[in-house]
Amino acid sequence: AVVNHYEQHARTEEEDAENDLMIRTFEQSVKASLSHLELEQDAVNILVTHHFVTFDGQEPEQSDSENQLSLGGIDKVDATVFDGFDYVALGHIHRPQRIGKDTIRYAGSPLKYSMSEVNQKKSVTILEIKENEPIQIIQRELVPLRDMRKIRGELSELLKEENYMLANTEDYIQATLTDSIELIDPIGKLRSVYPNVMQIVMEKNQKETRVDSVNLGARKRKSPLDLFEEFYTQVTGCEFDEKRKEIMTEVIEEVTGGEK
Repeated sequence: AVVNHYEQHARTEEEDAENDLMIRTFEQSVKASLSHLELEQDAVNILVTHHFVTFDGQEPEQSDSENQLSLGGIDKVDATVFDGFDYVALGHIHRPQRIGKDTIRYAGSPLKYSMSEVNQKKSVTILEIKENEPIQIIQRELVPLRDMRKIRGELSELLKEENYMLANTEDYIQATLTDSIELIDPIGKLRSVYPNVMQIVMEKNQKETRVDSVNLGARKRKSPLDLFEEFYTQVTGCEFDEKRKEIMTEVIEEVTGGEK
C-alpha cells in the first residue's frame, strides 16, 4: 500500500506556471497539488488529509465546538477531487461519517467533547487491505469508561436512588433543573450523587421575557398586581392562583402605602 500524506495551503490569484492555470479557490489549489502526485496503479493509494471535505454542497455533521471554527467558505474541498484514491482518511470532525462514498470518511473523535455529541456513537475505523481485493472497512464501536449525557427533572427527583441508579453516576453530566423555586447549592447536592457534573441549567432562567413595544402603553396602564401576575406566569409557566394574589396584594399595599 502507498500512503500519500500532504499538506497544502491555499494560494489565491497565483498563476501555476507549469499548468498555465489561474488558481482562484482553495479547491483549485488542492487539485493543482494532487496533479503532481504519481499514483501507483498496481498499489493501494491512501490519502490522509486534514481538509474540510464536502460532497455536492453538503457539509459534514459538526458539533457545537466545531461550528465556532472557521471551517466553511473558501476552504471547502469537494470529495470528487479525491476520486483517484482507493481510500481517503479525513480528520478533525468529531462525528464519524462517510462523505459521498464509503471510501472517503471522517474517522471522528474517540471521545465526546461537547454536549452536542451526547447522542453520537464513537468508533474506530479499521481498513483490511488485501491484494487484488476491494478495501474492507470495519467500524468498531468505542465504549468509554465514563459517558457524556444529559439529565432533566426536579432536583429532588434526580437525587432519588431509583432514578440515578439507572445509569452510571460517574458519567459527565449536564443537568437541567425544572424546579420553579430558588435552590440552595444545587450543584453541590448534585455532585453528592453525580461527582462529574459539568453543567447545570436552570430551566426557569432560560425562558425569555420579551417586552413588546406595541403593548408598552397598555402595560403602563396595568396595576402592579397585574404586572406581577404577567411576570410570574411568563417566568414559571404556572398559574398565579388566589393565594399568591392575596400575598402579593399585601406586599404591594405595604410597599406603596395603599396607593394604586
